[in-house]
Amino acid sequence: MGAVKEILEKRVANRARLEQEAPNLYAGFNDLMKAYYKPSALERKHKELCAVAASVATRCIPCLA
Repeated sequence: MGAVKEILEKRVANRARLEQEAPNLYAGFNDLMKAYYKPSALERKHKELCAVAASVATRCIPCLA
């Protein structure tokens, strides 16, 4: 359980750093996430499953934490 907590803490710190050092990039990332989860033909649960599948396929541990 400690590893997951560490990953989440790093994610928070990295997002704060990104927001401070590259606010336009951070805003763009947030806009992308909002657009991805915006209501559309796919239900949110299916979009979340696609995100999990992409995270597993790319072995992105922080994405799965």
